[in-house]
Amino acid sequence: MPMPASPALALLTALAAALLGAAPAQAADTGPRYRVLHQLNDPAWLPSAHAMNERDQVVGMAYSADYSTIVGYRWSPARGRLEQVTDFPSGGDGDVQLVAVNRQGLAVGHGTVDAGGRRGVERALAMRPNGRRMALPHPGTAVQSSHAVAVNDAGVAIGQLFDEVYLPPVQAVRWNADGSVELLDLPPEVLRINNHGDIAGLVNTLKEHYAFIQQADGTQHRFALGDVAALTDEGTAVGFAMANARDKHAALWSLARGLELLPRPAHLPNFSCWANGMNRERQVVGVCADDVKESRAILWHEVNGQWELVDLSTQVRGGLLTQGGRAEALHITDAGHILVDTHVRTQGPTIVVLAPVQP
Repeated sequence: MPMPASPALALLTALAAALLGAAPAQAADTGPRYRVLHQLNDPAWLPSAHAMNERDQVVGMAYSADYSTIVGYRWSPARGRLEQVTDFPSGGDGDVQLVAVNRQGLAVGHGTVDAGGRRGVERALAMRPNGRRMALPHPGTAVQSSHAVAVNDAGVAIGQLFDEVYLPPVQAVRWNADGSVELLDLPPEVLRINNHGDIAGLVNTLKEHYAFIQQADGTQHRFALGDVAALTDEGTAVGFAMANARDKHAALWSLARGLELLPRPAHLPNFSCWANGMNRERQVVGVCADDVKESRAILWHEVNGQWELVDLSTQVRGGLLTQGGRAEALHITDAGHILVDTHVRTQGPTIVVLAPVQP
């Protein structure tokens, strides 16, 4: 299907209409209540979470206590400890991140192969459910570095190739479940893949800025999100829309509903918000933050067709999500379990999984 020559006017019109309908919301006192189901902190490591699957397995990165080492990790309730990826599987200089994990526990990310020199080299890697680490095959190209950024439940991963790791990507790539790798005829900044094989990403140039979804049949849709943090199997992109250069609104886009702006908290009027995840019940999680690094973990849910907002930071006893002034909800499962990355003054960086309290 031929793509439109320029989506700019249509995107701006949609964004303006959505902004006119957006209004701050009082945090709901009658919304879902949550308890701490799992808590992860390790005196030897300073963990940061990136993703969680439907089995509450969490992946991310962790600094050593002296910040000299970065490792990737996978954590699961069954094991109760960090499974670490300390270096690139075929040898390297450390600094590993795991950024996505599918339902089976297959995690993907990247690690440093060569940290020397100006350019450096990083390569995509995977951690299988059994704990085996492996390098993902690098395509036959002169481009040196690769990052895997997402993986679906079929074991298909997508990622980006880089001339230099600190510059924008130059090529989109897909690693198939059969072990093959292919270059994609897509903009290079691909970000998410769902279980239908649809791929979402961004175009961000001096002339154009838009998000896109490329369906498995080749149909492409463009829309006004500033990021795509998640892509559901129902085809909803989750992220934020920009009201101006600094003001973010948590937002959704789908072909069926168009652009939906989620309300911001009335009790936090100067906070920008963005959404990170959404489940099949259309419960959305994310964060609202101000300019001085205070942030609140947020849940949005629909009541009688209207979005209501729950400040999760007030839902957990003992101030666990408010002690350090920083909390971000990153993912919500279909069972309603919520991954929160937070900071506890007495414990340091802490990963929390919340579960709804049954009425």
